[in-house]
Amino acid sequence: MAPFSSQRIALMALLGILSGVKAEMQMGLLSSDDGFSFLGKFCFDRTPTPENGKKLAHDGSHMTFDLRLRNLGHEDYKDLEVLLYDDEPTSWPALHRFPGFRPALTCPEKVAMAKNSNTAGGINSRFKLDLKSKGTWSMSRIKVHEHERPRFWYVVLANCKGFKDIHYEAIFMNQGGTWKREFGVNMQWLNVVSFIFVGIYILLVFRCEIQRRILERSNSYHVLSQALSCTVVAQCVAVTCTWLHLFVFTFDGWGLPIFNRMGEVHDFLSRVSFMVLLMLIATGVGTVRASVGFKETISGMIGLLIGCYIMLVVWNIEFRDRSSHLYVYESFPGMMILGIDMLCAVWYVVALFSNKTTKISETNKKFLRTIGFWYLWYFLSLPFIVLMAASLPLWVREKVVYTLGLSVNGIAHIGMLNAMDPKKSDLFHMKGPDLFADGDGKVKDSEKESLL
Repeated sequence: MAPFSSQRIALMALLGILSGVKAEMQMGLLSSDDGFSFLGKFCFDRTPTPENGKKLAHDGSHMTFDLRLRNLGHEDYKDLEVLLYDDEPTSWPALHRFPGFRPALTCPEKVAMAKNSNTAGGINSRFKLDLKSKGTWSMSRIKVHEHERPRFWYVVLANCKGFKDIHYEAIFMNQGGTWKREFGVNMQWLNVVSFIFVGIYILLVFRCEIQRRILERSNSYHVLSQALSCTVVAQCVAVTCTWLHLFVFTFDGWGLPIFNRMGEVHDFLSRVSFMVLLMLIATGVGTVRASVGFKETISGMIGLLIGCYIMLVVWNIEFRDRSSHLYVYESFPGMMILGIDMLCAVWYVVALFSNKTTKISETNKKFLRTIGFWYLWYFLSLPFIVLMAASLPLWVREKVVYTLGLSVNGIAHIGMLNAMDPKKSDLFHMKGPDLFADGDGKVKDSEKESLL
């Protein structure tokens, strides 16, 4: 292992903040006034019990946990202990009590509940250490065996007195082949899923470009086609960044954390831009009117949505409890986004019905009916995913929610590309760069042939 340096430690601490705690390799700095600090968590796989004396392909001997600590401060710390908990209700979940229901546990009480605490309430000597100033300590490797189900392990550093500036490097290794062992069970196969969606979205971007060229040849310019291209490209960037992070992660257990954050941001941008597209369609842009109506309403709702997403990103990076399994949309900013989603869904339906009495061509009516019926589910998909996430076991929640979210976006984008294909309909052949609208946003009679 390479020697420590102040530059390397600073870089690792920064990347630790950016990447969060969901990896085989976890690094960062620990400080605690009460002497009880969460270090990291990892979901180890299940090792089935052998039957009829048969040898298992994976017997758990390759599931390991290594830990290295270094005191960066100027104080000596005695009686430090590395504590291990699991996700059983009587273990780690029991440490988190709701204020007002039961008194909070004291530090010694938490220590006594550790899985590596003996019957007398003490900790095995292999997990005890004294750490002098600038000193380093390495724990002997632990081999993990789980026979009932995949299980999260939680690691804590404690002395019930207080400490600061202790750097840690925790290395977790799962069983399985190259594509699995660096990941906790909750993240396994996300590298493969993201790669599949990278291929899908590259094809969708090519299709967007083909449709753009078709419209360009007829000197067409349509705001809906542009909005759709923006959301598809943003989603392509999102899945590509996430895949690059997970691909590198597959081999080094660290990945490209900044790319991971870029993927999350572009995923938010893609979702917001697609909602803008649906709102434009609901107001009748390109079908009932050529200019954008209800600008203030749309701008207000989208502004609120973007503001909440910014709050969600900040919360996820700076304020999220690293030990929790809270889905991002179960947080306060996430709940606000769900509320705005439902508000947008109601407005979307009302705006679509307001266009029923307008005299437009049958082609346009069919388009509005199709989009109105098939895309209301898009606004409702996020609340559904949040409810489903709450009911899933911890070790499958992340990968199921991620895969389902990408599938919803992919279906929505493919369906919209088909609905707006200029080869199938002349609806989107809008001539010229001007949007031919009079004062009230209605299409002028003289330009209806060009627009419709």
